[in-house]
Amino acid sequence: MKLKLLSICLFLFLIADHASAQRLLRAYSSYARSSKAGKRMMQRYYIGVGTCMMNIDIKQRYYDDVYAKNIKTTVKSTASYSVTEGFFFPFSKSGKEGAFGLDIASTVNLFNYNVGTIAYSPETTVTETGFVYQYLLPIGIAYKSGGEAILNKKSKFLFTTAVGIAPSLAISKVITPDACFSSRKFIMFEMGYFAGIAFKVRATAYFGTINLVNTTESDLSFVTSGTGYSGGSVDNLVTGKTGLSLSLSLMPFSWDWARKDDFDY
Repeated sequence: MKLKLLSICLFLFLIADHASAQRLLRAYSSYARSSKAGKRMMQRYYIGVGTCMMNIDIKQRYYDDVYAKNIKTTVKSTASYSVTEGFFFPFSKSGKEGAFGLDIASTVNLFNYNVGTIAYSPETTVTETGFVYQYLLPIGIAYKSGGEAILNKKSKFLFTTAVGIAPSLAISKVITPDACFSSRKFIMFEMGYFAGIAFKVRATAYFGTINLVNTTESDLSFVTSGTGYSGGSVDNLVTGKTGLSLSLSLMPFSWDWARKDDFDY
């Protein structure tokens, strides 16, 4: 009973978010009109919200007619937000309740940063907060076991592990704005349970260093919240380090999984 209540609370939390609610409404409308094959695909659809973490390294070279200065700092992300949705496409059975396949997701991460105060020169001091919008397309080879793999309500415990590549676009403003494409390797784990509807806890780690900002700016008064301006320029390189996202997701069409002894792939 408590698990069913948790499923209902998670569903209400998701629809409270306007964008997630719109996605779910469109998905339910599409599901009602789908063929049997289309419904089976939608029964493997998931959507979730959570948090994310990624530290950044800032390397800068400031120079003007009088001063030249190198600056390097590492900043931790603060309150950050993540939304993930995706599908599982099985291509091989594994035992009675398992399957291998492709897990393809769409993830949006919003990272916030408190850079603090940077003194480029006596005349130019910047107090900066920054952000990174990151759009990822994680594509992985996954092993799944339980109801999600076989679309059956009797197999209540869900497990996933996956490895793959995540192409991404980052739109950032850390001192200066920029947009950068990149890709990262990732590993993902999920644990879940079916309680009237399936819900899962998902953890994804993204490995490697990526560029977020790589610019040269000469108009610091325009791109920063500085307290002064001396006409100098700054080379600004911001890189993202290994990242982690944690989310709680549900499978909104799992209520329509089969309830029978012959498992259905």
